[in-house]
Parts: sequence; C-alpha cells; structure tokens
Amino acid sequence: MIKGHNLTGILPPELGNLTHLEVIDLTRNYLNGSLLSSLSQLPLTSLSLLGNRLSGPIPREIGDIPTLEGLVLEDNLFSGSLPSNLGNLDRLSRLLLSSNNFTGTIPESFGNLKNLTDFRIDGSSLSGKIPDFIGNWTKLTRLDMQGTSMEGPIPSTISELKNLTDLRITDLSGRSSAVPNLEAMKDMEELVLRNCLLTGSIPPYIGDMKSLKTLDLSFNRLTGQIPQELRSLTKLDYLFLTNNSLTGPVPDWILESDENMSKVIQYNLVSFSVADHSLFINCGGEHINVDGNDYEEDLSTIGPSNFFNSANKWAYSSTGVYLGKASAHYTAKASSALTGPAFYNSARLAPQSLKYYGLCLLRGNYHVKLHFAEIMYSDNKTFESHGRRLFDVSIQGRIVLEDFNIMEEAGGVGRGIVREFDVDVNGSTLEIHLFWRGKGTTAIPDRGVYGPLISAITITPNFPVDTGNGLSAGAIAGIVIGS
Repeated sequence: MIKGHNLTGILPPELGNLTHLEVIDLTRNYLNGSLLSSLSQLPLTSLSLLGNRLSGPIPREIGDIPTLEGLVLEDNLFSGSLPSNLGNLDRLSRLLLSSNNFTGTIPESFGNLKNLTDFRIDGSSLSGKIPDFIGNWTKLTRLDMQGTSMEGPIPSTISELKNLTDLRITDLSGRSSAVPNLEAMKDMEELVLRNCLLTGSIPPYIGDMKSLKTLDLSFNRLTGQIPQELRSLTKLDYLFLTNNSLTGPVPDWILESDENMSKVIQYNLVSFSVADHSLFINCGGEHINVDGNDYEEDLSTIGPSNFFNSANKWAYSSTGVYLGKASAHYTAKASSALTGPAFYNSARLAPQSLKYYGLCLLRGNYHVKLHFAEIMYSDNKTFESHGRRLFDVSIQGRIVLEDFNIMEEAGGVGRGIVREFDVDVNGSTLEIHLFWRGKGTTAIPDRGVYGPLISAITITPNFPVDTGNGLSAGAIAGIVIGS
C-alpha cells in the first residue's frame, strides 16, 4: 500500500512474481502505462489504482483472479470495452470504474456478480440500455451510473435491490418513463435520478425512506404536486426538484425548513424600470476594473441551493451538493497570481447547475464573452494534475459548449481562455447555464473537485445604445411584459 506518494513510471512487471501478494493499493500516484495481465497470477483480494494515468483496456486476465473482492480503477484513462471475463469474479463485492473512457455496453456476464455491494461506472461513454440483470445484484448498497451514454428507461428489475442506500443515475437518453418502483428500499440515504426523462408524479412512498438525506429528481418532466408524505423525511438535508413541471403551492414544511434544505421555489425574474445593455461580472471574486470596465463582485459563498440577485441587474442560481464531500466550496481562488486580467484569479463553481441571468436587458443582439481558467488542479506532475473537469454550457437554451474541458482548451492550468458568442435577447433576460453531466474526474485532487467553473462574464451590445434620457414609458412596459 503506497497511497498518495506521486510514484512515477509504469507498474513494475516484477509485481507478477510476488506470488503471496494479496493487496495492491497504489491510489493517487502518477503511474502511467497499462495494467499488467500478469497480476492474474497473484492471490489478490484487493486491487486499487484510483487516481493514476493508466491507460489502455482492462486485460481480460484480470477476470481470472478467483480471490478478487475489490477492483478500484476510478479516475484513470482506461479505454475500450469492459472484458466479459470480469463476470467470472464471483467473490467481487466492489467494482469501481468511474471516470475512465470505456465504450460499448455492460457485458451480460456481469449479471453473475451476485456478491456486488458497490458498483460505479460514472462518466464513461458506455452505451445501450441499463441491463435488466442489475436485478441480480441483490446485495448492492450503492449504484452509480452518472453521465454515461446509456439509455432509459431504468429497468423494473431495480426494485429487487432492496438493500440500496445510495442510488445515482443521471443523464439518460431514450424514451421517458415513470419513476421506477423503489418502494422496498427503506434504508435509502442518497437518491439521485436527475435528467432521466422521468414523467408522472413523485411517488408518495418516498416519504417512507426515513433515512433519506438527499433527494434529487431535478431536470425531469414530473408533474403534479409535491407529496405531503415527504414531510416525514426528518433527516432530509437536500431536496432538488428544479426544472420539472410541478404545480400547486410550495408546502409549508419546505418553506419552514432550515437553511440547508434546498427550497423548491421557481424564482421569478422580475424586470425593473431601468433597462440595461452591458454586464461585467467577476464570478466568485471582488469588484475590479479591467480595461476600463467595472466587473461587479460576486462573493456569495452559499451553496448548495442558492439564488442571488445583484441590485436587480443580474442574478445567479446554483444547485447541487458535491459527491462525497458536501462541505466543498462554491467559489475558488488561485494559489498564486495568474498572468492576464485579474478576474482569472477567482471563480464560481457548482456541483451540478450554475445559471447566470442578465436582467432587464434591452432587446437586441449581444456579444457574450465567457472567461475561464482552471485554478483547482496543478501541472506539477503529481496526482493532483490528473483532474479532468468537463461540463456543458448553454446560452438562451442552446448548447454552445459540450464536454468543455478548460485545461485542455487553454493548454494547461492557470491559463485564461475566452469563448465568445453572439446571442439575441428577445424578452429582457439573458440566461447562461453551466451544467455538469457526470463526466470527468470527481476525486482528484480530492473528492468534491468537479463541476462547472467560470471566472468572469462580459456582455456588451451589438447595437447602438441611446445614451440620452432613458426609455419611454412604452419601452419600459414592453420590457416588463416580455419578461
């Protein structure tokens, strides 16, 4: 066990000669190359290589280690299809493969892994439908399938997983379906079914999950009211139901909950009598002047569900709680000063969704500059430099950046980069949405470092601006109605 020592080089072939070795744990180092097929000669019970730079396919021979109980390969660069031989590991209880580049489908042979208690496959390019055989994994307590290319609906066999405490499935394609039957999962603590094309109402039986701490059903197509049965979830810390079609009043028990509870409120963006035509925001930073423009401060540190309105000119909303580290921060500062504009030294980030709104803008076409710099990873050739942040950006509902990787696009960490777009504002609000779809690493350099990040926003008009005495009453009325 040599964890976090930034070991370099490749896995030594001599490991295959240690015929009594049972545990290999080289978590968070700087190892590259491929995984040794000769490890199949060892009586391993645990193999953990999380947070390295290992690449290539998983050797099929790894499936020939009959003693293996734990296989942890998260946050590497493995690729190719998952070998069907892994289905032979009938003692396997933990199979953690998240944040790699696997393709293809989950092999049918994985249905034989009936001793699994923990299966994670976040952030890969696996495709196809979620297999029915997951119902065979009746000992499972944690199932993570976030940010893959897999299709719904979630199979009905998931109802067999009565021991689940953590279920995270997100970003499915395919056809829509109702919330699956999870009624027997009385010990559930973390339930995340985000962006899964779910329709119908929220099942009242969720109120019987007395240990539930997080419930995230956001970005679906759910209708109806919030069930009163959810009131009995006394341990609930985070409730995310945004971007659905729910109706009715917000229940009193939500409005009266403590500040950590995500409030299920649709924020109405109100227009005001003073219209604007330019915005300069230093995301996550203090007021500064760059090139003669005053970038407004954006210093709120409140997460995990927050709506902030800055003098009715602009606003942001942030939702989500960091996976594995709920205490992670929602703003960041560079460890040392960066070259270029000062706004690159700070950033706002979010674990799931981050929206900025320009309020009460004049109708017309605008030039939008989004400024980014990766300031949370390093380039010091240690495990801290393995991080990969990927997220999407949409403006006015249209995706303009997909699987955007700041570090890759800028050519390294601590380097500023700008992406520019021309967009129309036909009402009075301009919306910029940064959204994490489960891709990239989530545990480098530590758990909770991932999700969308932005340094500054510049919005200027592509049309002549009247600098006279302001708008007529008729123009102001048009802005208010348009909102």
